Order: sequence, then C-alpha cells, then structure tokens
Amino acid sequence: MPEENKGNIFNYLKEVLTNSGLSSRLLGLCLNIHKGTLSNWNSNLTQPNLEDIDKIASIIEIDNFDLIKNSKRKTTGLIDAINIEYRRLTKDLNLPLYIEEEKDGKTKKIYNPILQKSIWDFIENYRTINRHKEEESIKEFNKPYTELTQDELNEITVFICKEPSSNELLNFEYLVVNTSLNEQKFIARFSRKEDAKIFAELVLQGYFKDNKMKIVKD
Repeated sequence: MPEENKGNIFNYLKEVLTNSGLSSRLLGLCLNIHKGTLSNWNSNLTQPNLEDIDKIASIIEIDNFDLIKNSKRKTTGLIDAINIEYRRLTKDLNLPLYIEEEKDGKTKKIYNPILQKSIWDFIENYRTINRHKEEESIKEFNKPYTELTQDELNEITVFICKEPSSNELLNFEYLVVNTSLNEQKFIARFSRKEDAKIFAELVLQGYFKDNKMKIVKD
C-alpha cells in the first residue's frame, strides 16, 4: 500500500524512470500498479512502501536506496530487453495493454493478464539466462595445473591457472588451459591475469581455433 508523504520523504522514481528508459505505463504493467498510484509516486504526493520499492528497484536493476540516493546494482540490459519484448507483444502480436473486466455490475479497465504474464515470463527467462552466464564465468586457480584435483576440474574446460615455478618462462605467470584439446590443452601464457581472462573469454566464444600456444607480453 502507498504511504502518505510525511513532508521530508521523497523518491526519485520519475528521474530514475527517465534515466532508465522504462515508462511509467510499462512499469505499472510489470508490477500491476495502478496508473493513479504511479502518478502520485512520480509527483511525490504519496510514497511506495518498502515492498514496492524493492519490486521497482528489481525491475530497473538498481539498489533499493537508489530511489533516494546513489547506489550500485549490476545492470544486464534488462530494460532494453523489456522494451523490445513489450513492442513485440503489443505491435506484432496485437496484445492490448488493458482489457475490460466486469465486476459487481461495473466495468473497469485492468492490465491485460496475458500480456502481464508474458512480460514476467520474459523477465524471469532473461534473468535465468544472465544468471547462467555469470555462473559460466572463467574459473581461476591460484596453483599450477599439476596440483589441480579431478573434483576441481569437474565440468569445466577452459580456465586459468598458474605456471609451474620450474618453468623457464617465469615472466608468464598465468596459463590458459582448454582441457577439451587433450595434448594441446595449454593454449596461452600471459604475464597479466587481466589479459589471460580476456583471452579465455574469447576462447569460449569460439575464437583462436588454431590451438597454437600463444605467449603474450605486457
């Protein structure tokens, strides 16, 4: 339920929506918030409660406190994706934003539940895909390949580990490994971890298929 403004309580919903590119109308559809309620929040006549703030922040991909102060939350491009999906559903599939509902002998407009469910199914699927992408990030080991156990290597193919201290290339501390290549699994050496991570990400994307060892200096 919205809370009355107590004089010194304000939200930055209007500014946040403007900066994010998400319209009040689409936010209302996603969270089933009446347009009058959103209008009052935008004008700071009333305030969203903590539950509503959490829902809004989750959709816009900001920290809850970003509605009242600067904060951090990782963005994944969800807003752009929602806008594209909304246009597809409403323009290509002709799903209306509102439908009329009969209740107690009265007709009123409500958000189209089919459109609403489609948007939320899309959001959940988008988040699942991005969560899996994060889980598939390059694994790093702070020890040589020969010291890694089978449990540590289970279900991973491309990763970064340390060069053995006995290796003559002591300036190249980080080794990129691709276990799917068997004998040619040691595919690159780097003196900087950042370079090793970038290279390993490119390998996962299908680059560097010649499998020749690469040694990269600063």
